Amino acid sequence: MHEAERVAMDMNVWNLKLDSYSYCTLVDGYCREGHMKKAFELSNKMAQIGIEPSVVTYNTLLKGLCRMGAFDDALHLWHLMLKRGVYANEVSFSTLLDGIFKMGNIEGALNLWNDVFPRGFIKSTITFNTMINGLCKSGKMVEAEGLFCKMKDLGCVPDAITYRTLSDGYCKVGNVEKAILLKNKMEMEGMSPSVEMYNSLISGFFKSGKFSGVNDLLVDMCASGLTSNIVTFGSLIDGWCKEGNLDKAFSALFEMTEKGLVPNTVICSTLVSSLYRISRFDEANLLMQKMVDMNLFPCEEHNDKIASPSEWHHDTLKFVELLDKTAKRNLLPNKIVYNIAISGLCKSNRVGDASRLFSALLHQGFVPDNFTYCALIHGYSAAGNVKEAFDMRDEMLEKGVLPNIVTYNAL
Repeated sequence: MHEAERVAMDMNVWNLKLDSYSYCTLVDGYCREGHMKKAFELSNKMAQIGIEPSVVTYNTLLKGLCRMGAFDDALHLWHLMLKRGVYANEVSFSTLLDGIFKMGNIEGALNLWNDVFPRGFIKSTITFNTMINGLCKSGKMVEAEGLFCKMKDLGCVPDAITYRTLSDGYCKVGNVEKAILLKNKMEMEGMSPSVEMYNSLISGFFKSGKFSGVNDLLVDMCASGLTSNIVTFGSLIDGWCKEGNLDKAFSALFEMTEKGLVPNTVICSTLVSSLYRISRFDEANLLMQKMVDMNLFPCEEHNDKIASPSEWHHDTLKFVELLDKTAKRNLLPNKIVYNIAISGLCKSNRVGDASRLFSALLHQGFVPDNFTYCALIHGYSAAGNVKEAFDMRDEMLEKGVLPNIVTYNAL
């Protein structure tokens, strides 16, 4: 943005006036960087010099506000643009509608739809897809299906995104029968299901307990010329783990690695959690160590957040909060995230930071396991702090956590 601002200033020096397109480009730049105050100031400046902000300008501001989560401000801007006589288009309406759904305000979205419908704004497939997507994510499948049925009557033809969105909604509520019917109808209309649609169906079949149909989906997917991606394998691994069939889960893991796909943190954590549930602790710890070795967990992100030792007492809780947010964002158990963070710090020769993090987590109720202690013992040993390593061994024994061969190898 600094370069863009400098060019705009140079244009003024050269007596070249910025036009509507130039201003809209700058407004979009400010919005993308989250500088909404500057974006609005520039929009006001446009009006002051006689360049009326267009629907494109308003759409850019609406997107910026929604991106920042300022949905109430976006709604206020919507009413303001209508009051000023700016004709809203499908982008304006879809942006606002999506924002209201993200607020969790389903009633508000329905009211906006009913308010705008008579004005003739609702004419495009994009707008219908936005509404159907919001209803599906809210579990309002009856309303979503009703809207889908009305589309053709209103001159809007459902596209592949419409079918995929509605199918995904049915899969999430476990109604795979209707999801399959939609897939079949879509194919009859001459549209081919995407890999994303098959991934959703696989998850839906597991959710509804129809495990026998999963293989048929994979065969059908392959016959369609589609290739399984990391989400496909993630769905298979998650489904088989929840079913308790770890043999099939690991078969899917081996197949994906043979195809050159690297398992991500969510996939590995699903397997680790499942191994812990059935008391296969050594295998779980080994897999978790591989996650650290493969750098699947972004420890560097956290390392940058950690203050110097003198400031650690003040910043540790912020770091723990960051770990909690990471766990929630990646749908991981907090314990796995804590263990990987501690192990990552130890491997980075920051055993002091790892120890302080460990202490802070204990105060928050964290219950360390064999992996936690092994990581710290290995860290102390590698740093030459033998006494601390044996003290940690004694502590784990006091807490009833038995050392394994990895622990003694570290010592």
